[in-house]
Amino acid sequence: YIAVEFAGIFHGFGGAVTQLYRGPLFLRGFDDDVRAFLAEEMGKKGVDLRFNTNLREIAKTPAGLRCTLSDGSTL
Repeated sequence: YIAVEFAGIFHGFGGAVTQLYRGPLFLRGFDDDVRAFLAEEMGKKGVDLRFNTNLREIAKTPAGLRCTLSDGSTL
C-alpha cells in the first residue's frame, strides 16, 4: 500500500517512476475492481507499472546504475 502511495507522490512531483510488483496486481486485500482501476489510471498518468516482475540485479555502470529485471528488461 505504501509503495503505491509513494509512487503517486513522486510521480506527482515530476519524477519518473517505475513500480515493480511480484504478483499479478498490487494492493492485495483490496477490492479487485479498485485494484484494476487504480493500475489503469496510474498507467494512463505515466507511472511505469511492472507486474509479475522482480528485481534480479543492480550493477554499477559508467553512466550510473543498471537494474536487471526478472523478465530480462533493464532500467
